[in-house]
Amino acid sequence: MTHSSQRAAAVQALGAEPVVADGLDRAAVRAAVLEAKPHILGHEMTSLSGFTNFKNFDHEFELTNRQRTEGLDYLVEAACEAGVRRMVVQSYGNWFERSRGPHQDRSRPAVCSSGSHHAVEVPSGDCCKKRAA
Repeated sequence: MTHSSQRAAAVQALGAEPVVADGLDRAAVRAAVLEAKPHILGHEMTSLSGFTNFKNFDHEFELTNRQRTEGLDYLVEAACEAGVRRMVVQSYGNWFERSRGPHQDRSRPAVCSSGSHHAVEVPSGDCCKKRAA
């Protein structure tokens, strides 16, 4: 999935079938995942191609941060519905991590951090049904 029709050709050249959709559009993410029926889902959403201003880092990363939180939530919901059991999630140096500590929401997926990627165990059964509602 890419948000740019210009990048769809590059995705196709790599041997994948591109879907142009906004990763922050819950319905579009759901439709893309359900149509693809993946066994494993990878999350690499960013909006960093125009990153130019390190003095305004928070503003430059605002959309990417939403994609890595809100967009990830939409992917996990769609993955649950599609029956996906594994996800690989990109991050940037362990700055964002959901853990199952004593004060965490245990209905959210567990995330195990390793370098700049995270492995997510997608919840199943009642948990998925509650998250999708």
